Amino acid sequence: MFQNMNGKKTKKQVCLIKQKFICNHCEQAFKHDSIMELDHIVPKSCGGGEQSTNLQVLHRHCHDIKTRDDGRYHARHETWIRSIASW
Repeated sequence: MFQNMNGKKTKKQVCLIKQKFICNHCEQAFKHDSIMELDHIVPKSCGGGEQSTNLQVLHRHCHDIKTRDDGRYHARHETWIRSIASW
């Protein structure tokens, strides 16, 4: 059940087990019909990598919210950096 064709667990499966089948965003349990997405805790656009400590599984709608909020943070951060650079 938790192995791919090579007999190894996928990144998503490893994260699900580590998270005890709980979404890290809403803290609700995943159900058998939940749509789940693998998420980079620190976005790749902000230097986040593929290491397991930077990965988590979220419900799709939670992932959408986090991605939106990550974009807002990144935009604010870029504006702040540009304002400092002009000093």
